[in-house]
Amino acid sequence: MPAPDGVDAEALRLRGALSRAALMAGALGAMVDLTVGYTAERRQFGKPVGSFQAVQALLVRVAEEAVLVDLAVQVAAREADRGGGAFEIASAKLLANEAARLATRAAHQAHGAMGATREYPLHQLSRRLWSWRAEYADAFWPVHLGAAVIEHGPDDLYRVIAEGSASGIAL
Repeated sequence: MPAPDGVDAEALRLRGALSRAALMAGALGAMVDLTVGYTAERRQFGKPVGSFQAVQALLVRVAEEAVLVDLAVQVAAREADRGGGAFEIASAKLLANEAARLATRAAHQAHGAMGATREYPLHQLSRRLWSWRAEYADAFWPVHLGAAVIEHGPDDLYRVIAEGSASGIAL
């Protein structure tokens, strides 16, 4: 059965990338909840490990990555609903890919060895994030997004970033 009009390989790549970025946003949010909860309960030297400045920095890293990806996915989904959004989807997928790397590192550092045990769910989130990171052309987006931005030239950089797909950028 042929695909409906307007559904080609590029449309499928964009839809797949957006779906993976959305899944990653959810997993990152769950990772935040799990990490904050664990560091609030786990005690060291008579106080919660989450009260130590170094651990707080890790918690902030996980949380900021999760919020950034969630926002990027919301914008990309809005633009996709409007009938475009290739720039926003590519950007959301790139942000989600990088967030998976940074947030899993920080979350596992905050959890210590507990995060890698079979019984504890952190490793399940981490493995899914890394799997979704590789799906839908992990290496594709930086090359094509970068080339499209370069094509517009340095004087148009801010406008392209601020307006996204509305700026006329084509991937």
